[in-house]
Amino acid sequence: MPIRITTFLLILTATACRATPPSWYLEPPKDSADYIYGVGAGINQQGARHQALMDVTSRLQVKVQGSLHTQTQVINGAVASSANQQVRSESSRLTLTNYELYDSAHKDGTHYQLIRVQRAALLQGLKQQLTQKLLEFGRLRTQQASPLLELKALLAHEQDATSARSLIAILQQQKQSLPALDDLRWYEQRLLASKNHRVIAIELEQATEQTHEFLNQWLSNAGFQSSGPSPLATLRFTIQPQPVRELFGQFHVSVKGKFIVEDQGKVLNVKRLSATGVSSLSGEQAKAVAERQMLNQIAEEDIWKLLLSI
Repeated sequence: MPIRITTFLLILTATACRATPPSWYLEPPKDSADYIYGVGAGINQQGARHQALMDVTSRLQVKVQGSLHTQTQVINGAVASSANQQVRSESSRLTLTNYELYDSAHKDGTHYQLIRVQRAALLQGLKQQLTQKLLEFGRLRTQQASPLLELKALLAHEQDATSARSLIAILQQQKQSLPALDDLRWYEQRLLASKNHRVIAIELEQATEQTHEFLNQWLSNAGFQSSGPSPLATLRFTIQPQPVRELFGQFHVSVKGKFIVEDQGKVLNVKRLSATGVSSLSGEQAKAVAERQMLNQIAEEDIWKLLLSI
């Protein structure tokens, strides 16, 4: 019985000692025509700032999970009222800059921060981000490249298109004027057309009919055709069996294979494969075993990585 009473008293004591968050954290100031507010709490100032900035962006309906780069000044033991910090979103790469640290507190090991962002400056910054992304799409539009290299460049900017669409949605929601979106529309249409360009010329050297059929099916499973007009690239596959070795009544054969991706006669990527077959029947059987092993390896290969060298 005494043990139970002691435990109950400890729980009451711990509850009584728990710090109460600041009133402005529990009830943040309402957003106004001029400012947007955000609050955050964390085990340190950086964590609290991160949460506060996420709170601001959540009001703009943007999910932020990013890294922070902070410049904080300490004057007379207090955090300065202004700082420059960026939060980059993994989903839309939204960047917030030049916010103001409006209030802060530290209670019972927890840091609390209240920030505010001037609405006009925030929206102007988002417009600049959108304009910069549109310029990138415009540069892509004027570049001359082979279909494969163009696809690689387009895929590299896929996240930027998602970010641009997020920025457009925010600015529209905030009733802001938008720049011309022709380059973004071109990019989206071109990317779709490039992704649908699924013809690959395949060339085989010293490969059996079994390997030929397997590679055609492998490409088909990935949505590609092994013949057709204007191929995206040429995929050459060579296979070279090594001399048969006999060891303790077992036949051993090593087989080496090589994928070569060519774009308009230029080699862009080389992927080497190797396998070993063992048989007690014959060298030809050992070679067939090794070839099946190699086909199993090919089945695990990503055709997009082979084509784009990524």
